[in-house]
Amino acid sequence: MNCESCGSKNTFKKNYKLKNEIYFCRDCGLYFVPNLTFDNDNINRKIDVEQRIKGLYNVRIENFKKICSYISKYFQNKTIKGLEVGSSYGWFLDEVNGMNNVTCDGIEPEVIKNDENNKYKVIKGFFPQDLYNNGEEKIKYDFIIFNDVFEHIPNCKSTIKECFNHLNENGLLIINIPVSSGIVFNISRLLNFFGNSSFFNRMWQFDFHSPHIYYFNENSICELAQNAGFKIEEIIPMKTLSKNGIEERVLADRKIKSAKFTSIVSKVSIPIVNNFFQDTKVFFFKKI
Repeated sequence: MNCESCGSKNTFKKNYKLKNEIYFCRDCGLYFVPNLTFDNDNINRKIDVEQRIKGLYNVRIENFKKICSYISKYFQNKTIKGLEVGSSYGWFLDEVNGMNNVTCDGIEPEVIKNDENNKYKVIKGFFPQDLYNNGEEKIKYDFIIFNDVFEHIPNCKSTIKECFNHLNENGLLIINIPVSSGIVFNISRLLNFFGNSSFFNRMWQFDFHSPHIYYFNENSICELAQNAGFKIEEIIPMKTLSKNGIEERVLADRKIKSAKFTSIVSKVSIPIVNNFFQDTKVFFFKKI
């Protein structure tokens, strides 16, 4: 089984005994699940959407403000156009389209929100194939961003090449992802070793219609981007947890047992997770 990021044959199947088989690359450090795709039949998986929104909103907006600040610094207030792949509730689109001289559209298989003020549009579908179906194939962007989405899309090599093709010269590819070096990932992995698989299964979102296909670290995501013609510009740690919303975030997944206990432990660990062993990082790559 070749690594889907660096192409190495130095991979092996992990004995995790989860719902799907996970492979690990000894060369670049990528965790990946072969032949896993978006599951339309499981789209109504029981999750409390209202609780999820409460749990995610504050920390996501704080992180999006950091990303927007970097976009502003990089482009120096030039008039630019961007694309968010997987725009979900539209939180990033609302934030970035509030900046001067910036227009950013979205593409999302489940259109949850369109802009009420017609500043941007959201294409219903998948990246990149539905750009072509909507006559957008010739459009090039100044930046393309994935917010907690890139790890869910099959064939990461093809995806990143399509990003290269759809970016203007010196354009910016922004990949905001959870990383396998984070403390939550590794604690969940340890719990799985001792027989409690529920947390690690949740980390991979195997019970959701759009599970994780990859868990990258800095090395594997940077090698993937560099092989596609990008140069790393910046890596910024993002907040993973916030005191406001952590309980709702845990309660949103009805399959997690002892949600109250889990939320208490999560609150106690917030300073460690956010400051020392960050579970989420955003990577800024320049097209060269």
